[in-house]
Amino acid sequence: MARRRPESHAWSLEKKDAAAVPNARIALALMRCVRRMPGEFPDHNFDDLGAVLAPVIGLHARMASSAIAAHRRARASADALATEADEPDAGFLHDRDTLIFLGEAFARSTPRFRPLFDKVERTLSDYVAKQAFAADRNVEMLSRLIELPAPEAALVRLAAAFCYGSIERSLFSFVDSPARVIRAVEAMCDVRGAASVKLLHNNSALARSGLLEALNSSRSRFDLDDLLRLSAVGEGLLGMPHEDEQSMARAVLSPMAATQATIPLEWPHLHHQHCLLKAALRTALDESTCGVNFLLYGGPGTGKTEFVRQLVADIGANAFVIVEADEAGAEASRSERLASLQLSQTFAGHTTSAVLVLDEAEDIFQNDYQHPLGRLLRRGRESKAWMNALLEKNPHPVIWISNRVSQLDPAYLRRFTYCLEFPATPSAVRSRIAHERLGAVGCSDALVQSIAEVAQVTPAQLDAAARFAHLCRHADSGADAAVESQIRSHLKAGGHAEPSLLPARATRFDMRYLNVAGNATPERVLQSLSRGAEAGGAGVAAALLFSGPPGTGKTQLAAEIAARLGRRLVVRTASDINSKWYGGSEANVAQMFRDCDPCGELLFLDEAEVLLGAREGTTHRADRAVTAEFLRWLEVFQGTFVCATNHAGSFDAALMRRFTFRIEFQPLRHQQRRELYAELALGWQPQQDDTPPALDAATDARLARMDSLTPGDFANASRRIKALGLPTQAWLDELEAEQGAKPSVSAARIGFL
Repeated sequence: MARRRPESHAWSLEKKDAAAVPNARIALALMRCVRRMPGEFPDHNFDDLGAVLAPVIGLHARMASSAIAAHRRARASADALATEADEPDAGFLHDRDTLIFLGEAFARSTPRFRPLFDKVERTLSDYVAKQAFAADRNVEMLSRLIELPAPEAALVRLAAAFCYGSIERSLFSFVDSPARVIRAVEAMCDVRGAASVKLLHNNSALARSGLLEALNSSRSRFDLDDLLRLSAVGEGLLGMPHEDEQSMARAVLSPMAATQATIPLEWPHLHHQHCLLKAALRTALDESTCGVNFLLYGGPGTGKTEFVRQLVADIGANAFVIVEADEAGAEASRSERLASLQLSQTFAGHTTSAVLVLDEAEDIFQNDYQHPLGRLLRRGRESKAWMNALLEKNPHPVIWISNRVSQLDPAYLRRFTYCLEFPATPSAVRSRIAHERLGAVGCSDALVQSIAEVAQVTPAQLDAAARFAHLCRHADSGADAAVESQIRSHLKAGGHAEPSLLPARATRFDMRYLNVAGNATPERVLQSLSRGAEAGGAGVAAALLFSGPPGTGKTQLAAEIAARLGRRLVVRTASDINSKWYGGSEANVAQMFRDCDPCGELLFLDEAEVLLGAREGTTHRADRAVTAEFLRWLEVFQGTFVCATNHAGSFDAALMRRFTFRIEFQPLRHQQRRELYAELALGWQPQQDDTPPALDAATDARLARMDSLTPGDFANASRRIKALGLPTQAWLDELEAEQGAKPSVSAARIGFL
């Protein structure tokens, strides 16, 4: 029994076959490729090749059977098959052995079969030339819009045929080298020489269109099977009929989703920039200015995308986003996104006041210019000139959104019309958003305010916390516990340290218990800063150095100054600055100053001697670089900066000159010790009575000997007495314990009398 061929390639030239035209085009292209490279087609696919040609060979059945019979007789094989071939039956082309025979004869260019296959090729060529196909209109419209030359349009037309035909594209995979691909393209598209090479170049109009998957890929080698595969963008445009250019535009352009915010959005810290961008964008649209590109960059969750939505809405423009995923939800490649950008530029002309928005732009500029091996590892097929032209000649404004720009080549960066950095959200704005988002889900004011004071918390993070609290609304722990846990876990996952906080006060703060040397008393410094704030109405440019033993009130005075000036105290320590990466510590210093809002925050650096030691005393490059970075920033910082140190003598000499006020804190004077003892141990309330109670001689004498005590020592003693439930009489014993723990006191007890 004769083996029948598989039906995977079954097709016909009859009108009732909807795939007749695309299959005829594919079959004709396959014939030309095989004839251009005789002997290269794989043996195991002879039956598939014969099956592709069978519908047309069937139109010339007598000629085919005569060729088969003549071939058999020439080989002295006048068997039954040859006899039947003289008078073929209607189904001989369904026999697999016959298809293998015909496929081999064509692939190997057997002389006796050349007239047959010449006639088959002419039949296909005439049929294709006379028969139009609905998808051709798509190719024609697209070729006109993006100015595709005729050979490139022919290649696109062939690739589109696979969306409608039944012949497998894998039959073309035998063309598997660059030289063969070029020869095949010459045969299929009727192009010769340098024109065929140019057609496949990454700067060609076809490559820039992004319609073909292979030309979007970073691979330097691909076979013909790959070349004839439409990209996701190409399938969206050519894989289905479109009535007109507006229909194609709808397939390409993706309108930007409206904001989901339920409250008015504001960026007071970017108000000036917002006004500039709004005016520039409106003018660019009104005057059809080419090459307008805005770059918005900053950390994730800082509101860049919402800012763009608001900006576009303010001027009444229509925003379209460049796709980040295909219809199946898979991530779009860099080339697909660039192709989407190119085609969106073309079709945006059908919409008034069109603005394109490309998020995650760092994926587009993926070569890290700053990387030491960046130039060596840069892909050879990436065209810098083409990217430059993309930024200079775009007919519609593009807003690029990126989380970082450090990797950008300066040649790209300088071509942006405006670059806007989104810094860490200022505390006042963060506080307002926190109250609106978290208050709505039942969080307490205390928790909301504490979260708002954490600089690493972004508006997006606040939204996520509010959603999580809503999901946990049936839990027993409540909204506060859910939000606090969510925020802490996200900060930890993001590599952020626990926020630096002030220790809780164990005693009441009162400047009467501060003992400082010199004329720069706390009261005078506060008066000077307050006058500056009232006169300027903005940040007070002042640098203060608080030095002295631990516990003398440096940190608490910084908090008091912030409160008096109406500023939020931002606490930083060496752990917030030091980095294991080369240059990271200096970058963190710069970031610390940049992130501080001079009008709403006071920057406080505790234990500063760890970072700001004398440069001549260290051989470590990083230490010198950090000190130098501080020097530069103290010259230009427009806010109030306070440093606290226990060892001012180790500070860099040049840095000491940068401080407007240098306040040296000392242990309590005898009278201050009397008053603080009376307040804490005896219950004296200085707010109501200026005169402290008299102390007995023994108590006063013991206090007189404790000349190293600080307010911090009294706070420690107070905590122990409360924790242990000790009586009032234990106060002096506990204070003497604090005095004895001082290193200077312990050292004085050692030696010879």
